[in-house]
Amino acid sequence: MLECPSCHSKFKSSMLRAEWGSSKGRVLCPACNKSLHFSPPYPLIILWGSFPVFLYFLLTRGIREGWFSSIKMLLAWVVGSVLVSVYISQIKPPVLKPSPPDDDAPIELFKREDK
Repeated sequence: MLECPSCHSKFKSSMLRAEWGSSKGRVLCPACNKSLHFSPPYPLIILWGSFPVFLYFLLTRGIREGWFSSIKMLLAWVVGSVLVSVYISQIKPPVLKPSPPDDDAPIELFKREDK
């Protein structure tokens, strides 16, 4: 169960809706319609945290062993990063936090709130 930091309502993650026009993974609270995001973003942290290790193996082994080996390493890195982030999120689930204002968002002419 997730809890909205704004209205403190509890709901399942399947009730979240993606925020239209947001490229930052924002979701809307089903109760109060506030913009939220998951914190911390485990997939990004693990993917970029393991990138230097992947780059080291790619440069030391991938060049010697060829393209096929390099592609296998790339796939193993992506799949491994996703599996590690899923495992970590099961141990310590991410929490919802209010989203900061989006500077890239399309201009909203009428402040409409769905109830």
